[in-house]
Amino acid sequence: HAGLAYRVNPNMTVELGYSYVDLGNGTTGVDSTFDHSAGGHVFQFHNITSQDLKLGVRWNLDSPPMYAPPLVTKG
Repeated sequence: HAGLAYRVNPNMTVELGYSYVDLGNGTTGVDSTFDHSAGGHVFQFHNITSQDLKLGVRWNLDSPPMYAPPLVTKG
């Protein structure tokens, strides 16, 4: 897994991530129907891989405001 994050402002971060998974080959168990009238097959899968590209946004809800409140003067 690898990724980058960019802080847009103190309250928001944009993330881009990449993930690669290689599970190799796989074989299922023997399949059957509910009444066992057919079946007996085994399925084989070759080169099971996954490549994922993710884009995310994080909000920081507990940080101070990103701007100072305006000053109000009386008089």
